[in-house]
Amino acid sequence: MKPSPLQLEWLIYPAASFRARETAKPDCLQTVKVTAEVAYHLDRPHRVELILSSDDSAQDAAYTFAIEAVAAFRFDLSLAQAAYRNIQPQALPRVIAVSVARIVYSAARELLATFTARAPHGSVLVESVLIGPEDVKIVSVESQEKMLHELFGVELSEATEKKAAPRPKVKSN
Repeated sequence: MKPSPLQLEWLIYPAASFRARETAKPDCLQTVKVTAEVAYHLDRPHRVELILSSDDSAQDAAYTFAIEAVAAFRFDLSLAQAAYRNIQPQALPRVIAVSVARIVYSAARELLATFTARAPHGSVLVESVLIGPEDVKIVSVESQEKMLHELFGVELSEATEKKAAPRPKVKSN
């Protein structure tokens, strides 16, 4: 086992709520909606905000719920580069953002299960989801080039060259 390049500094839940439905189908897996945003900062801990909520279109679901989770995190660049050595350096911010969002999602899901353990229908059972790169919004008050350079060690010329470089053509047989 290797040390993780990602470390949560703190995790809080500013808001959490659930309501049991009378028309619930027993042992029904609930579908969920997840929104996640990661903010990178040069001068303070990075931050992830995630909302885990019920898919209210499922009328036979046991509960409606919403949990807001906010966490501060840090990462060790050398450990991250070693752990994710097969990806392009400018892709590292996205990989880290998705990974930390997955960690916070897991914590929010467990809080929801504990939160509803003594509710009328028992602990909420949610379908498994895969949080992908398209599901996590990344923001920063700094420019993308400055963030890439100062936080991730990507040279500005590398970042702009990679953007402008044409994709190789693939021959089909």
